[in-house]
Amino acid sequence: MEDQSVWMARRCSADYRALAGKRELDPVVARVLAENLGSTDPETVRLYLEGGMKDLQAPEKIKELPQAAALLKRKCAEGKRIRIIGDYDADGICSTAILMKVLENLGADVSFSIPDRIADGYGMNVRMIREAVSDGVDTILTCDNGISAAEAVKAAKAAGMTVIITDHHELPVIDGISQRPASDVAVDCRRPDETASFRDYCGAALSFQLARLLTGDARLLSELACLASVATVTDVMPLEKDNRILVKYGLAHLPSTENKGLQALYESTGIQGRTFTSYILGFVIGPCLNASGRLASADIAVKLLLTRDPSEAADLARTLRDLNEKRKDMTEKQTEEALELVRKRDVDKKPVLVLHLPECPEAVAGIVAGRVKERCYRPTLVVVDTDKGSKGSGRSIEGYDMFRELSRVKELFTAFGGHPKAAGFSLPTENVGELDRRLNELQTLTDRELTEVTQVDPLNMDYSGMERVARQIPLLEPFGEGNASPAFADRGLYVAGTRVFGRSRNVCDVTLRTARGNTLHARMFGSSGFNGGRDLPAPGSTIAACYEPSVNVYQGRESLQIVIRKFKTQKAPSSPC
Repeated sequence: MEDQSVWMARRCSADYRALAGKRELDPVVARVLAENLGSTDPETVRLYLEGGMKDLQAPEKIKELPQAAALLKRKCAEGKRIRIIGDYDADGICSTAILMKVLENLGADVSFSIPDRIADGYGMNVRMIREAVSDGVDTILTCDNGISAAEAVKAAKAAGMTVIITDHHELPVIDGISQRPASDVAVDCRRPDETASFRDYCGAALSFQLARLLTGDARLLSELACLASVATVTDVMPLEKDNRILVKYGLAHLPSTENKGLQALYESTGIQGRTFTSYILGFVIGPCLNASGRLASADIAVKLLLTRDPSEAADLARTLRDLNEKRKDMTEKQTEEALELVRKRDVDKKPVLVLHLPECPEAVAGIVAGRVKERCYRPTLVVVDTDKGSKGSGRSIEGYDMFRELSRVKELFTAFGGHPKAAGFSLPTENVGELDRRLNELQTLTDRELTEVTQVDPLNMDYSGMERVARQIPLLEPFGEGNASPAFADRGLYVAGTRVFGRSRNVCDVTLRTARGNTLHARMFGSSGFNGGRDLPAPGSTIAACYEPSVNVYQGRESLQIVIRKFKTQKAPSSPC
C-alpha cells in the first residue's frame, strides 16, 4: 500500500559541517544528529554520543527522594514490614522488581502487591490498604502509581501506616491547584515545585534513582539499570539525557545479564544471541511483561524478574510468551473488526472515531485504538462492554488533545483520565452513541491536522558515502521517542523489477534505477505476500522512496543494504518533500 502521508524535509540551521569535522562524521550523519538534538553545543553532543552512567543526574537532586531513602533505611533497620504497591504494565512490573531486589539486598521484610487490571483498575486502592493492614504491614511504598490515590493514602494513614509515594504521572488538579496526597513522602518529578534538571523518568527509572541512594552494590545496580532501560523504552519515554544513558547501558548489558528470568525470556522468544536494539526492548521483552497484566496477573512477570531458579524461570517465560501470542491474536481480530466499522462510516464528516466493539476484551482496547489511529490517522476511541457498563481507551494525533476534548463532555462518563495523546474512561453503555455525536460535533480538526506528516532527510540513494553513513548511523542509537531514526528520501527511482521471497513471502528485493542512471538493489519487509502484491511498487513505475541504509551481515560477510520503509508512485518526476 502506498504511503498516504505528506513528506516534509527537515530543516537544519546548525553548522553541521563543522560538527562533522570535529567528530569525524559523514556530513549526512552530522546533519541528522544536529536535527535530532536541535543543537551542536559541544557538551550536548558529548552527552549524546558518549554519555555514560557517571553523567546521570544525582538522585539527591530529585525532590524528597533522599527523605524516601532515609525512611526506608530506618524501616529496614527496625525490621518493619514493607509492602510495595506497583502497577500492571511493564513499567510498573520493572519498578516493583527493582524495589524488591534492592530492599531484599538490605535485608528488608518486604513483599509486593499489584492491582488487577479488571477487578481493581489502575493504582493503589482502599482494598489493597485493608489487605496490607491485615498482613501487618507498617510501610507502603508505591512505584509507577500513587500520586492520585488520595483515598487509599488517607486510609493507610488512618491505619497508622507510613506511606512513601514514588510516581511519574501528573498530579491531580482541582480548581487549578495540584493536589499532593497526604503521604509521608511524595516523590514525583511532575510536581510543579520539582527543581531537578531532568524530569522525564518513567516509574522504573525513578525507582532506580532511589536504589542508588539505598545501595552501592555495583553488580546489583547494573542489573537494576537494565530493568529500568526496558521500562523506559516500553513506556515510550523520550530517549534524551538520563533516559538515553540508561537505555544505552541496558542495550550493552542486557544480552549478558545474570537475571535468570530475563535469560529464560530471551530463550523463549528466540532473541538469545541477537544484537539488542530499542526494538527488542519495546516490541519483544516489554510486550511479554505487559501481557501478564493484560490477560492474567502481573505477578507472573514480577516473579519472572525475581526468581533465581532456572527451571521456574523457564516455566514463567513460556507462560508470558504464550500470553503474548494470545494477546497478538486477540489484537489482530479486534483490529480488523474495528477497521470494518471505520469502512462503514463517513470519516470526513465524523473524523473522531468512536468505535463500539462490545465483545472486545478490555485488555486490548488501547492497543486496538492505537492500531486504528496509526492506520487511519484519526483520533480513535475503542469502547467495550463489561458487566459494569462500558469502558474505553483512546489514542490521539497531533492537534487533538484527547484529555481536553473528553473533559468537554465529562458528564457522559462515570470516570475518565489521561493526557493529550491517550485516555481511558468508563461510561453507561447507553451513552456511547451520544459520545460519538458530541465529540464529532465539537471537533475543529482541519484538513491539515488530519493529514499525517513524515519528516524526511532528502538524500540521493546512490550517494557516494552511503556505506559510511550506514556504518555511522548506529552511533545515534538508541532510536525511539524523542530520537527518531533517520528517514532518508529520494525521488525519480525507476522500478526495474521486484522479487518476493522468504518462508512467509514477506521479503521483497526491489531493483531500482536512479535518476543518475545507476542500478541499486533495495529491500522491503511486509506482511505475508505483501497483500497480494498490492503493497509493492509496480515494475515499470517511477517512485519516491523513504528509506534507511544499513549494514547487512550474512555468513560473516558485510554488505550495504537499503531498506525501503515507504514509497509513493510518481506520475512525473517531482520532489517527495
